[in-house]
Amino acid sequence: MKYTVLFVFVILVSNSLLAKLPEEALNVPELVAIQNKSNYLDGDLSFHLGVLPSDAFNKGITYGVSYTSFINQYKAWEVVNFQGNVNFETSLKKEFEDLNIVVTNTALEGKLDPISFIATSNYVYTPFYSKSLLFNTSVVNSETSFLAGVGAVKFQTTGYQPLVNIGMYSRYFTDIGRSWKFDFRWFFHRDTAGSLGNFLFIGFSYSMQMGEPPEHLIRKKALDER
Repeated sequence: MKYTVLFVFVILVSNSLLAKLPEEALNVPELVAIQNKSNYLDGDLSFHLGVLPSDAFNKGITYGVSYTSFINQYKAWEVVNFQGNVNFETSLKKEFEDLNIVVTNTALEGKLDPISFIATSNYVYTPFYSKSLLFNTSVVNSETSFLAGVGAVKFQTTGYQPLVNIGMYSRYFTDIGRSWKFDFRWFFHRDTAGSLGNFLFIGFSYSMQMGEPPEHLIRKKALDER
């Protein structure tokens, strides 16, 4: 009973306080304007470096290039993304061999088979564009993109395997048509035994506009620098 009385008391007090507030305090602010993007790409050439933390026995350092054609400001086609891989075996394999334990991966014909390169083509969707204050001194423009696509992976021994991938990247603009991207992608493929394999890619890249940026952005930058 006492909880019911307390609940009724809280409701009455809340209604009384709300009634005393000025009418403008209860109004939700109206949206009056949305600022357009200060940066925009319509042909993006990117140079990549990354890592492939493939498994406990192999680690990779990747290098690559990609080209993306933009349909509009939030849809794009990453026409090609190529990543070569320099593989490094971890010490774990040697530790097993020192114990006379044969390390095999039956799904890859009895071999630990490192990746040679990856090639994919992806649809890119960019719903988020942001402005951030960096150290209270400068504004950083950025955007977040999601992607999905298909391609192939080349293993050193077992050869080519088809794959699909999903991922996301964050882009930080340094100028009109210039930016840095931080990339996370997950790849799924079937190996020679028909089992489903997967591996992660983590990387960053420098991107540049192919050709001149859109004219209205050039004019805007000139006005901002006056």
